[in-house]
Amino acid sequence: MSDEQTVIDTALKLQRLLEDAEFPKQDRFLAEQCLRRLAQPLRLTVFGTDPKHAISLVNLMIGQSVISPSIERARIQFLYSDTPHAKLQYRDGSTKRIEGQDFRRLFDDSPSRVRIYVNLPVLKKVSFFLATEKDAKRLCSDVDKILPPSDISLWTGDDLTIPLLEAWRNMPDRLRDHSYLVLSPKMDMESWKSVAQEFVEIMRVDPRRAQDAKEDPNGVDKAEFKAAGGATIVKIIKREIEVLTQSSLDASEVLFARYDSLLDEPEAAPEPQAEPQAPARETVAEEDPLERPADLTDEIIDRIVSRPTREAVYSVPLGKLASRSRLLGTPTQQPKITARTVSMAIKNMPKTTARPVSKAGPKPRVRSRRSRPNATPWSLGL
Repeated sequence: MSDEQTVIDTALKLQRLLEDAEFPKQDRFLAEQCLRRLAQPLRLTVFGTDPKHAISLVNLMIGQSVISPSIERARIQFLYSDTPHAKLQYRDGSTKRIEGQDFRRLFDDSPSRVRIYVNLPVLKKVSFFLATEKDAKRLCSDVDKILPPSDISLWTGDDLTIPLLEAWRNMPDRLRDHSYLVLSPKMDMESWKSVAQEFVEIMRVDPRRAQDAKEDPNGVDKAEFKAAGGATIVKIIKREIEVLTQSSLDASEVLFARYDSLLDEPEAAPEPQAEPQAPARETVAEEDPLERPADLTDEIIDRIVSRPTREAVYSVPLGKLASRSRLLGTPTQQPKITARTVSMAIKNMPKTTARPVSKAGPKPRVRSRRSRPNATPWSLGL
């Protein structure tokens, strides 16, 4: 599993690459995507036409009943903050901020989008976006703004309608590889059979039952929580976090190996150090070769000059292998006796010499080579 310190160090190195002017543009998009995944929480979208099931599902994954499942439609983003508050955005462009964590009356004046900031540990790793309403056509009208920025998507709903099918078909392959179908206890699987195999996994989750199992007075009822599907969805989210984080780390390592020269920190100039002085030692006067006795030098020169020379040049003809046997004049192997050598020896034998007669019966007559132009020596029985 990826270490938290490794994630931090990788994000810092990516930031250094992006700040370098020599970093090429063709790799900036990849570096920015890796940095976003490592420095920011992953984005998970719950998308569907069953508001009660979708809202209960988000409350289960967050670990707290933040909003009421009775809301008919919602565009809510859940983010982490030390101080709980909410930001409301309206269609006319105006905004509103509400302090505290009382989020019961956020939708009284029908905001177009709501951001809820809660102090919960899970939101440090995953930020949730909830897009749900009963009207599938209205829900899918702004699907291009909702789904593409996501990293993981959970699809919920009663039936697969035509607008939902078109939204699924228009999803990028990157997100479809991380999309799951979450069925409610009463949801029929029949309408989803046409695209069911395209989801990574299909699960049936009863979020209210799982939430009650977590809030049991005697402690978490693990058997009930698992039977309600809570353990399955928690396992999937953890697996997706690890897979996407590790993929960003691997892609970052490729960038680091490719542009390692941009990440090298300039080395500080070493401080000048005084050169160590060698200890003084006695110098011994060496003998000059020119001052040697003249008789010895002349004798060596005369011997070299008077050496006899040969006009023959020792060489090996080009195109032939200079084997050790030919250079030394001694063969290293015996000549190989072939079938042709044996037949020629028999042909050149004196006519007076009697050939040995075999006790075996006469051999069948073999056609000559002329009658068999494609014959080989082995086919002639030699």
